Amino acid sequence: MKASSRIIVNTAAQYTRTLINVILSLWSSRLILVALGESDFGIYSLVAGIVSMLSFIVNALTQSTQRYISYYQGKKNIQDVNRIFNNSLILHVIIGLLLIFIFEILSFFLFDGFLNIPAERTGAAKTIYQFVVLMLFISVLTAPFKALLISHENIIYTSFIEIIDGFLKFILAIILAFVSYDKLIVYGCLMLAINFFNIIAFAIYDFVKYKECRIIGLKSFDFRYIKEIFSFTGWIIYHSLCIVGRTQGLALVINKFYSTLLNAAYGIGIQVSGAVNFVSSSLGNAINPQLVKSEGANNREHVWNLARLQCKYSFLLLSAVTIPILFEMNNILSVWLKVVPEKAGFFASMILIAALINQLTDGLGSAKHAIGNIKTFVLITSTPKLLVIPTVILCLYYGAPFYSLALCYIGAEALSAFIRLPLLKHTDCLDIQKYIKEVIYKCFLPVLLTVFACSIVVIFVNLHLRFLFTFITSVIVLFTSTYFFSMNSTEKNKVKSIFLFIIGFFQKHICRH
Repeated sequence: MKASSRIIVNTAAQYTRTLINVILSLWSSRLILVALGESDFGIYSLVAGIVSMLSFIVNALTQSTQRYISYYQGKKNIQDVNRIFNNSLILHVIIGLLLIFIFEILSFFLFDGFLNIPAERTGAAKTIYQFVVLMLFISVLTAPFKALLISHENIIYTSFIEIIDGFLKFILAIILAFVSYDKLIVYGCLMLAINFFNIIAFAIYDFVKYKECRIIGLKSFDFRYIKEIFSFTGWIIYHSLCIVGRTQGLALVINKFYSTLLNAAYGIGIQVSGAVNFVSSSLGNAINPQLVKSEGANNREHVWNLARLQCKYSFLLLSAVTIPILFEMNNILSVWLKVVPEKAGFFASMILIAALINQLTDGLGSAKHAIGNIKTFVLITSTPKLLVIPTVILCLYYGAPFYSLALCYIGAEALSAFIRLPLLKHTDCLDIQKYIKEVIYKCFLPVLLTVFACSIVVIFVNLHLRFLFTFITSVIVLFTSTYFFSMNSTEKNKVKSIFLFIIGFFQKHICRH
């Protein structure tokens, strides 16, 4: 399968997986809340939340392992790939055991008066805590097996397993209604079993499918590989901490200067942004393995070509969803929520606009991760995300209007996004003019036409569920204008071939019946 076809297929697989799991997750949460009751559901959320705060460590480990496996795959060196896999597995075991040790020590303090849990449910809470710690350990061990699949661009299998994971959790939510034993403990035990299923599904497939997935034990230990992977992981974690610090820090600032009502509005804004961002991240996840393999094959020009491709289409895909949301924010929130917190639309719009700005250069960040040596890059591009906290504090302390919060947030994101351009030009010879020509110019007209079309709908159409019509209009206008104004001849031919394939498949398998 050609590289461009793999990207399209893998992106489609990720879209499908995410959409199915979002729907199943929302439905499951409702069933679990009813089955457990508010108190036990709160206990599980509290205990699991303490451990899940470190979930970004698992994501960082997966990214780092996938980067190095893909890099050596690009060099066509199976032995090095095998050494990377074995050393990453050793590193993951060490980190997993270390996390178990830390959380076991913490348990003595958490359940000794720190957590506000009813006395009669303390025993169940301690049991759930042990289940959740084991789930974290299994997730850490799963990372290298999942990373190997991603490096082989086998997104279809990973999406398939993750969809099964979503269905299993949904079935679990249904089963809980018929359980007579302590439902909280049963829920934790079965969630642990689902995690075991995940690691077994990934590990067995890897061992059978990929010859570089061979465990050769501690004799494969090489401190050089461990150091490289751990250093890369450390800077990925720093980047994640900057994002978490900005998000949680801003929540504390809002609480200090205003009230918990605005915290509720801010929380809604974060949920809206999280539900939308999968659109652009799916394409990035599909392209990343090819970025790293191209760098491993010393094909830097192809790295930058893929990076520009990711910047352009991630931004346009996100725009297709974000633009109608920005126009219809109040209508969408009123349909979704019975009571819409004041300023929820303000915060959601603020975060979505910042996400759009970030997408314009996010592919360049992915390219730098493929190239490696990310210390200076991460420090310079991620640290500005934290600057929003002191900037907002100063503005609000000296009586700046409320909307200055959005200006600070979006301004910090813009600084973080566009500082990538001169930095990568200096360190890795990025052609800024070519980036502007192939990304900024190509995105301008489709977005402008989409904004104009959505504004026409909002002004002249008056329907109860008008936002659905606005969404359809946005998708049609943006995709059509992208085809005519943003695609080169090669990309247009690829779209035509896919369209003809779909028509042929429909005629052959559907119309015949």
